[in-house]
Amino acid sequence: MKRTIVQGVKIKINEEQLLGEIAKQNFVIFLILTGLSLFWTSLAITLGVVVGGLISIGGYTWLHGSLKKMMKNPNRQAGRKFQLSYVLRLMALGSALFLAIAILKVNPVALCFGLSVVVFSILVGTLRYI
Repeated sequence: MKRTIVQGVKIKINEEQLLGEIAKQNFVIFLILTGLSLFWTSLAITLGVVVGGLISIGGYTWLHGSLKKMMKNPNRQAGRKFQLSYVLRLMALGSALFLAIAILKVNPVALCFGLSVVVFSILVGTLRYI
């Protein structure tokens, strides 16, 4: 288990568990944002937060899995597979966003809040260690 001490910070950060903690926080923040969106009593707003959150969490999970695979076997072929996975992930996320806006007609502002789930999780995780 590798531990890192950040200069100026007395808390030890377990790097291997940090990504898992962020993944757990994703779902907690997703549920909080979804609950808050219910106060607007608008299906478009709640659907925007839910769809955006699921897209965001799905992209984070995909990226996390790709990075873990590459780090297990760090050779040139693993790097190329990661690059391919990265491009496929961006295409899938772009397609999902297009479908959410063009077909499902979700509220774009609510979609942005849903897409911010991972950003909020990283912010909360960072603030916990400061």
